[in-house]
Parts: sequence; structure tokens; C-alpha cells
Amino acid sequence: MSALTTEELYNQAIFAALHSTPRTITWYCALGVGFEGLVLGAILTQVYRYYEHFHLQDARVTLFLVGVGTVACLVQFAVNLWQAYMFIDKAATTVNSIIIKDVYADMVVLIFTGLFNLAAVTYFSKRAIKLVGKARLFAPLLGFLGIASFAMCIACVCSGFNLPHNPAELQTWIARVNRYVIAWTAVALLTDICVCVAMTYALLKCRDEIKAAATSLFRKLLMLTFETMLPPALVTFLLLVFGGIATATMGNFSRVLVWCIGPLYFHAILHSLVGRQDVQFILQKGAGQSSNSAGGRNTNQRAMTDGYANDSLGNAGMRAELGLGMQMVPVSEHGFGGRTKNELGLNDDDYEYKVNLS
Repeated sequence: MSALTTEELYNQAIFAALHSTPRTITWYCALGVGFEGLVLGAILTQVYRYYEHFHLQDARVTLFLVGVGTVACLVQFAVNLWQAYMFIDKAATTVNSIIIKDVYADMVVLIFTGLFNLAAVTYFSKRAIKLVGKARLFAPLLGFLGIASFAMCIACVCSGFNLPHNPAELQTWIARVNRYVIAWTAVALLTDICVCVAMTYALLKCRDEIKAAATSLFRKLLMLTFETMLPPALVTFLLLVFGGIATATMGNFSRVLVWCIGPLYFHAILHSLVGRQDVQFILQKGAGQSSNSAGGRNTNQRAMTDGYANDSLGNAGMRAELGLGMQMVPVSEHGFGGRTKNELGLNDDDYEYKVNLS
């Protein structure tokens, strides 16, 4: 039996440190690219809807940041495709020649993830504070958690770039990086939960006034809150769980989660921005239904008094009952005062969350 070459010994040491095999790491690279591609497709759909509905209403800086985030997602996807290609081509033969490139690429992905997380924390914290109206209570806590999360991400990246040249030290290096990842994901998960709880509390706070305008609006907004916060929070929780396992490295399922979590944070922001169009639809639909009901009642009362003597009046009543020729009633006439519109972000001077209800 021939002795193993130095290159083969390096390859074995690398896979032993990663607790993986060439087939396993290649499989998870392909799986990660596949899931990330699905998220990217959803992002591009939301971006199209956002620019279609809000390119004239939102501030230019918001439009610009959405474009920057989209480009960042495309860049990250290209980097991950390149990583998957490297492992498909060389994982089984010369993984030692690509491991350094792969680690550096993963650190770039972590930087994107940290930036997306910071952007999501900033956006949803601002929304939560706007809804709750208690900036002194929530701003320091959410601001501290957001900064702490990004600081832990930077520490993780700095530790990751300090890759040892001796394969025998890989296990110690992976354990150190894993500790930073656990700390970072724990703070990020805590931040997501705090923002979600704050927004849910705010919606419960103004529940009665919202329900007075449209019964389905409260359920829609509550669902939208959990829809936008739960996906990245759940993925962060899974990453935290896998990070607590001794064998969890970028050579197994953790790679899939790390590649997807950043785009999911950005998708959450887009979902919230585009969701304003759904809120507008519900408000207009509720206003139209109430207008039709009011018009029908008034017409029926007049018809009972006159005995349908006037045929044009009967036609008008029929048109009212069918909802033909009716105009939308302003939201303020449907139980939405200025306070609630401000809480929902529908009447801001900075136009950041403003929805055109005309």
C-alpha cells in the first residue's frame, strides 16, 4: 500500500476538521445555492412590485437603498455559485487548494449577512417605535441590540479571516469561530424577538380603532408582522441550534442556513414595504363596502317613504346595491383618525411609509 502524499494528508485533515466529506460538502453547497435561488426569486418579485407601486411616493434614499440591497443579494448569490462550482470541481481531489478561497468567500457572505441584519433591525425598530410611540423605552434597547449584533458579526469575520496555515490547527480555529457565530446569532435572535413583540404590542394597542374601520385589516396587519419577522428569526434560531452542536461547521447544513439568512432579512424588509399596497387595498375595499352599504340603506329608506314612485330613485338604489358608480369614502370617515394613520405609517411627512389612498 503506497504512502499518502502531503496533499492527500492535507485534504484528510481539512475534512476531519470540517466533520464532512467531499460528497457531503458538495451536496450542501448545491442545496444552499438552490434555497438561496428561491429566496432571490422572491426578492426580485418583491423588488419589481415595490418599484411599480412606490417609485413616485417613497423617498429617493429609500429607493436607492432597495436597489443597493438587491445588488448585494445578486453579488452574494454569484459568490455562492462560485463556491459551489469550486467544490464540485475540486472537493474530491485538491480541496486544500480551494479551502482558503472558500473561507474568505464565507466571511464576505457573513459581512453581507451582518449588514442585512443591521438594516432589518433598523427598519423594523423604526416601525415598532413609530407604532408604539415610546421612543425612550424601545429605542435604547433595540439600538443596543442592533449594534451588539453587528459588532459580534464583525468579530466573527475578523476571526474567520485569521485562518491558520497549519491544517492541525483548523479544529481550534473552527471552534473559536463557532463561538463567535453562536454569540452573534443569539443576539440577532433576541433582537428579532424584541422587534416582533414590540410591533405586535403596538397592533394590539390600537386594535379597537382599527377593527372599527375594517374587521380584516387587523388580522392582515398582524399576519404581515409575523410574516415579515418569523422567517429570518426561525432561520437564525436554527443556525443557533446547529451552532451549538460540536460538529456544526460550514461543511454541513450550517452552510445552507448562512447562505440564506442574509437574503431573508432583506426579503423581510421588502415584504413590509410592499405590504403597504395590501393595506391600501384593504382600506379601499373596506371603504367601498361601507359606502355601498350606506348608499343601499339610504336608498331603501327613501324608497319605502315614496313607495318607489320615482323610477330614477329606484335605479339609483339598484346601482348603489350593486356597487356601481360609487366613490371611495376617505379613510378618515371610516374610523381612522389622525393618530391611527400615523401609527400605521399612512400619514407621515417624510413619505417613508406613506400610502396613497386617493
